Amino acid sequence: MPREGWALASGAGGSGLQARAVAVGVVCTVIISLCLSAALALAVYIGALGEAQAGSLLFYTGLLSLAAGAAYGARRAETLGWAHGLLVGLVYVLVATAFGALFLPGGMTGAFLPRLLLGLGVGAAGGVLGLAV
Repeated sequence: MPREGWALASGAGGSGLQARAVAVGVVCTVIISLCLSAALALAVYIGALGEAQAGSLLFYTGLLSLAAGAAYGARRAETLGWAHGLLVGLVYVLVATAFGALFLPGGMTGAFLPRLLLGLGVGAAGGVLGLAV
């Protein structure tokens, strides 16, 4: 029997983990990441930004996207911000890694554990901020 506050629930406003809030947070993260990536690609295309700079900025915009998506998912859940954010980070890193391996075979070598730990940390922090702000 799950401890109180940890029951898996699907609706908003419950006292446990809410799969729907996590899914919404992941979708929000993906949408923000795609929009910011498109903006960076456009900046490189028009020459306002070099490719080396874009690579670094892409990394940081991915972290920003994850924090924002985790915050949104936690706000939707209205409880356990750190846990919802952590789960958004976990699912997002797994999905991004899977798509990266699919579209860049051989390009996703190593560094999975650091990516996962960073995603978990940024997601948890975003979830906490989502309920605090």
